[in-house]
Amino acid sequence: MKHYFWQKTISAITTVFLVSLLTFVILQVLPGDPALLMLGTEGNPESYDRLRMELRLDEPILKRYFIWLGQFLQGNLGVSQRFSMPISKLVGDALPL
Repeated sequence: MKHYFWQKTISAITTVFLVSLLTFVILQVLPGDPALLMLGTEGNPESYDRLRMELRLDEPILKRYFIWLGQFLQGNLGVSQRFSMPISKLVGDALPL
């Protein structure tokens, strides 16, 4: 019974890891630059470069993934660009507890 439990647990963790990695990579390689989309036509080169650094878009995809994964495992889901609030707070408010 213990063997079955650990086998299923490891399988679930592996599946979640691979799905999150695949989703992250797909979202990163979509056409369009997130910094340009966020700034629109009002941005200047300095603000563009600063935003790319803040979003870590100047770093390799795998490095960004592991940074995201580490923050996710610590409960830091990031900040909503739409609401300017922590995503964990938005999710917590939406849960019927």
